[in-house]
Amino acid sequence: MTHAHELAADVTVGAHRRVLELHKLKYRGFFHEALADKPASFFYGASDIAVPLDEVAAASTARGERGGRVVTSTVRELSENSIHAVWEAAQWPVDCKDPLDKKFSPQERDKLLVLFPGLHEFLEHKDQWQSASGRLFPRNIEETR
Repeated sequence: MTHAHELAADVTVGAHRRVLELHKLKYRGFFHEALADKPASFFYGASDIAVPLDEVAAASTARGERGGRVVTSTVRELSENSIHAVWEAAQWPVDCKDPLDKKFSPQERDKLLVLFPGLHEFLEHKDQWQSASGRLFPRNIEETR
C-alpha cells in the first residue's frame, strides 16, 4: 500500500491523474467492502459469527495443528496495522468533491413530467413528505428546492 501511495504521488500529467482517480475509486469501493458489515468476530479470524466474542478472541490464539505439528498460541486475528491499511484505502480524500452534488433544476423537473412521470411523482412526493420510523411527516416545501 505504501508503494502504491508513493507511485500515485509521482503521477503529474493531468490525463494520467484522472485515470489514476478512476482506479482509486474502484479500489476504494473494494477496500470498503472488505470492512463493511463485518462482525467483530471476523477480525479475530472466526468463521462462525454465532460464537460469543470472548470465546472467539480466546480461540484466536488456541493451539492448533499446522503441517502435522502442534503449534501453540497460533495467532489468527488480523493485525491492527493491516486493518488500518485497508481502512485507509477505503477513505475518501478530505478535499474530494462529490460528483453527485446536483439536483434537478425546475426546467429538468418539467421535462420529467412527460418523459419519466414516475420519477417526477417521486420527487414531488419527497418535496412534500419525509419518512421516519415508518411514518410520513409533512415537509416545509421551501427547504427542499
